[in-house]
Amino acid sequence: MKSPYQCLAVDPDASDEQIRQAYLAKVKDFPPERDPEQFRIIQQAYEQIKDQKSRLAYELFHVPALEEFEQLLNELQPRRPSLSQFRAMLAECLKSKRYGN
Repeated sequence: MKSPYQCLAVDPDASDEQIRQAYLAKVKDFPPERDPEQFRIIQQAYEQIKDQKSRLAYELFHVPALEEFEQLLNELQPRRPSLSQFRAMLAECLKSKRYGN
């Protein structure tokens, strides 16, 4: 499966406006009435990286949408990790992202 950046053909360090412009260009090429599946994929990709909060959630946790990120946080709330556990979890997440694991 392609990353949202690949789907929209933008660099990971693209600005919000560049991402928006790429999204609008893709939607023109694949309108929902012509290719509903491709439109859905483009829509999901845009939702994942449309702004800084969504992009951070995607980058850190590969969570498709901010709502799912908030749901994940709510699920962790009763079992809230200690600061050292959180650091270890974050380090593991970043390590797996860096090395493609």
